[in-house]
Amino acid sequence: TGFYGNGFPLPPLVRRLLLLADPARLGLVAPLIDAALDRGNQVSLLLIEEPQRPVDVTAQRATLPLSVELHTVPRGDWHNSLAPNLRWADQVCVALPASDLPPLAEAIRQVRLRLESGFALALVESDLACGYGACLACVVPLAGGSLTRACVHGPVFDLLELAGKG
Repeated sequence: TGFYGNGFPLPPLVRRLLLLADPARLGLVAPLIDAALDRGNQVSLLLIEEPQRPVDVTAQRATLPLSVELHTVPRGDWHNSLAPNLRWADQVCVALPASDLPPLAEAIRQVRLRLESGFALALVESDLACGYGACLACVVPLAGGSLTRACVHGPVFDLLELAGKG
């Protein structure tokens, strides 16, 4: 969660949690692993790897609880590799660059036929300078063309708010 705004919620009905991040942002979703496992949930982690910097799966596996399912997907084709994981998941939590959010939303729509509110949550990286929105350093564009402040209403947002149309 952090000092400002809202973190990732884990609703009581979520039993299968899919985490999606690149290695640089893994620490932003990692706290969800223990929180979900403590509740008896299943957790699958997909790491998006850059071609020039492949993920050391053995080293990464050593840092995770044994019950976490770990997969790597290549940067260029990651959204096409999601189908089985999206069918399995009750909730998806992501820490990805903003440019990856529209392809993620489209992948969800293709697999699940629509993007439902609460299914996919994204941590949006922004400057959280003042903590109450006065400085506007944390402004995040929403799908409808409006703006919001990450330190007040985020930094975790429903993907539907960011990518639009269900």
